[in-house]
Amino acid sequence: MRSRFWEFGAEVEPDEIVEAVEILLEEHSTGSDFLVIPASSLNALTGEKSAYLKSRFSDVFPLRVPVTGVYHKSFFVFLLAKVLGLSEEYTHHLYDEGDFQSVMNCNAGKLGHAVNSLEESAKIWGDYGDIVSFQLEDLCDLVEELSEGDVGVILKRNIRKINQEYSFFRDTLYGDNVFSSGELRSAGTAKSLLLKWRGLIGRRVNTCYLVSPEFDEVLSHIEKLLSRLNGDKTQINAANYESGFWSKLFIVTSAWYLRLALIQKERKDFYREFILCLVRSFELALQASALYCKRAELVPSDGSIIFDGKKIEGCGLYISKVEDRKIRTNLKTGEDIGDFVVEARKFLSLRNHSSLAHGLLDIDRENFNDVFSGTKAMISRVLEPELLDEFNFFFNNFKLPKLNEALMKAFKDSLTTLL
Repeated sequence: MRSRFWEFGAEVEPDEIVEAVEILLEEHSTGSDFLVIPASSLNALTGEKSAYLKSRFSDVFPLRVPVTGVYHKSFFVFLLAKVLGLSEEYTHHLYDEGDFQSVMNCNAGKLGHAVNSLEESAKIWGDYGDIVSFQLEDLCDLVEELSEGDVGVILKRNIRKINQEYSFFRDTLYGDNVFSSGELRSAGTAKSLLLKWRGLIGRRVNTCYLVSPEFDEVLSHIEKLLSRLNGDKTQINAANYESGFWSKLFIVTSAWYLRLALIQKERKDFYREFILCLVRSFELALQASALYCKRAELVPSDGSIIFDGKKIEGCGLYISKVEDRKIRTNLKTGEDIGDFVVEARKFLSLRNHSSLAHGLLDIDRENFNDVFSGTKAMISRVLEPELLDEFNFFFNNFKLPKLNEALMKAFKDSLTTLL
């Protein structure tokens, strides 16, 4: 049976509401029925009559703030149905001049359709893909068209806040350009990572709806880590390249790149960024290992990575250092090292023969999970226990908040203001 919403306006006398409900219940079988009534009308009724109304409906929603206009009323009921979790269709009836009139626009027209489409796309395509991003922009545009007052001004404020938070996660934290290994090296890897995280932390926004306590903990942890890597505070962008905490920043960024690779699948042209992220994650994990066991160090003047006094560039050279046991890893036997080296070089071959490096081979979406899982497994095998614990902590907690959960919270907040 369909759920039904029965609504009375402020112009209806309280006693007339009770009489209309008695007639209504005689004519219609009871089911999943909800009453929307001005709070002032409910408060004006005697305790007995008020209790009667509450007993005859599944729930009663007393409006503290009046909602005017059929469109606003329709969208208000649409939000109620969302929050109540009514997946089936419902009907909405307005009391007018002694009778109930059905509201044909029970799904709130374009705005309701935009909300439903956005929620469905987030389930299918992921919260931070191109399709969802475009649809959230469309929803914001539609919300801006709502007239001032009532649901309009309240919902505008909440949806604007969601969009601001969403933009930080999608466009700032996970939307910056992904630099290739060569680009990072030319700018100085350590310096690039430090400036990257300083910039992201500096643009961090306070979140109300896209909230993740784990993610907030990660960002706070990174903020403290950056303070330990700062150099002369009188100089802009100064860094202390002799600090012993650089291996931690490298492993944090390795985990971030691997999480970013996972997010790339949600985007239309994902391949180039996906491969870049995997390679960066893998190379940074090897660099973190070299710094952690103190076989590599950073040049105090510019933060360049040196190994046995010489600059080392290229992921392949780090693999060779693992093979020669020049970097301490969690690989215990010669067979373990040999298997790892073969697998790692196959991985680099995949990168080198792809369109990213002017080759012809690309990864399709069907092979995405295999390549991603293989890269993560290689990183897990090579890292020493303490580094691996750090890597897993950051990778697991770099998960982005869910958009649909944020939307539901915004809807509930909008209703709380009215009820």
